Amino acid sequence: MLGIGILAQKIVEVEIPDTEKRTDEIEQYVQNIIQLKTNDQYTVKFKKVNMKKREQEGRWSDILDTVSEDLLGKKDYNVRMVGYSVHPEPEIQMFITLSRSDENAKAFAQQLEKNIDDFLQSEQMKSRVKNDPYHITIFDKDDKIIN
Repeated sequence: MLGIGILAQKIVEVEIPDTEKRTDEIEQYVQNIIQLKTNDQYTVKFKKVNMKKREQEGRWSDILDTVSEDLLGKKDYNVRMVGYSVHPEPEIQMFITLSRSDENAKAFAQQLEKNIDDFLQSEQMKSRVKNDPYHITIFDKDDKIIN
């Protein structure tokens, strides 16, 4: 009979700025804390974080919240869902209820894009957007890009 033992590896993941170079020193510090709290062995793994992208992601999350509050609440905009990404550059994604085959869908998407762009360039939003280049992508009801 064959016996198989599975060892569960205990891991502590530590997020550090991607510019941080003192990983050995930080790992030793974390191991010292672990030893004070438990007799278990842990592996320390580092996750490098791009701090500029993290800050940008926080700002664009707030921007999306502001934009979506207005658009999702109004039937005239036909917006069913919103999303965003900051990789590689900020992009706001709007998913509308219209099909690209609808007669006015393309014009509607272009107008929606213009309204969002005007809002993002407003005095109210300049401090949030900063000078980030961004894209606005409008998807039809079949999730195909329409603008």
